[in-house]
Amino acid sequence: MAKRTYPLGMGLFRTYPAGAGLLVVITTVLGWLGCDSLSQVADRTAEMLKQVPTTNGTTVAPNAAPWGTSAQQQYPTQVPAQNAGYQNQNPYNPAPTNAGVLVNTPVNQPEAFISIGSFNIQIFGVDKMSEPNVMGYLVDIAQKFDILAIQEVRATDETIIPRFVQMINQAGLHYNFVIGPRQGRTTSTEQYAFIYNEQKIERLDRGMIVTHPNKLLHRDPLCTTFRCLTSDPRSGFTFTLMNIHTDPDDVAIEVDALADVFQLAHQSFPYEDDFILLGDFNASPRQFGRLAQVTNLFAAIPPDMTTNTARTKCYDNIVFDRLATSEFQGKYGVFDLASFYQLKPEQARLISDHQPVWGLFSVYERSQPALAAQPTGFR
Repeated sequence: MAKRTYPLGMGLFRTYPAGAGLLVVITTVLGWLGCDSLSQVADRTAEMLKQVPTTNGTTVAPNAAPWGTSAQQQYPTQVPAQNAGYQNQNPYNPAPTNAGVLVNTPVNQPEAFISIGSFNIQIFGVDKMSEPNVMGYLVDIAQKFDILAIQEVRATDETIIPRFVQMINQAGLHYNFVIGPRQGRTTSTEQYAFIYNEQKIERLDRGMIVTHPNKLLHRDPLCTTFRCLTSDPRSGFTFTLMNIHTDPDDVAIEVDALADVFQLAHQSFPYEDDFILLGDFNASPRQFGRLAQVTNLFAAIPPDMTTNTARTKCYDNIVFDRLATSEFQGKYGVFDLASFYQLKPEQARLISDHQPVWGLFSVYERSQPALAAQPTGFR
């Protein structure tokens, strides 16, 4: 809703007050790989990016049909809308029921909405990149979203995300990416990433890590601000995504800590009011603890909807202030990989142990003209 845009940072480190005397260090990451464009890594990866290598030395197009099925069967051009029949009787998600697989856009107004998704791609690294069947699915999945938050990028190879985006763009699309620094308290560190369609969305900053003052998170969220492209730039929906993956061994502590981070983000981005916290929470909304007590908190994925590939847990979600972010259209769901691609359970698990979750948002900012007309300060 109503907001003004703002200049990004004054340096690499900034300190903001939080509550009664709390201080939080906001680290602005300005030099991460891929934050500006694919051209930054083009020289060293140009040959690598042309095609997907297979283990036997041959090559295949990224959209080649996996597991021997036809491309028409595996990659239909339209995703059928389904209703999971979830009867909402809980405070975590008061939105109208419209759950199921991904709805790209309403037929009559395809330009009026964007799909925002989140996907833990489970150890997304060199081994997964070397499997053309798996990558064919991942490419197809990413192409169905206007913007996709990715968790668990786990590789020392810095070309993983650039190569993935290049595969996505081989279909004539124009996606770009933001990737954060490696984070973690063990040798197995991870990165967050955003992949977004530049024909519908522009990035307004280069990314920021918001650090909890008591260092309670293994991987602090990557926050990046985007704006939908509309005929009048002042009318585009502007929002800040906060990408998170809680540690499965400290879920209760970390989910509680997200309440602080969610509030601190509002102080770190003083002219923004649409904050969307999304990712792998390793918890259902019923287990959100202090996070669930944040004023007007809205969890797009209800607790009775499973998000893991085994269909047993609700781990992944898209969370925001339901009054501030009124651009949300009340349409949400889990993209069921096995059902949509007609896969066996063991085949779906090769893609990931998680499934993408999504929500549909208006491309137009619901704001007061006086505030929406302020200069961006980002260029």
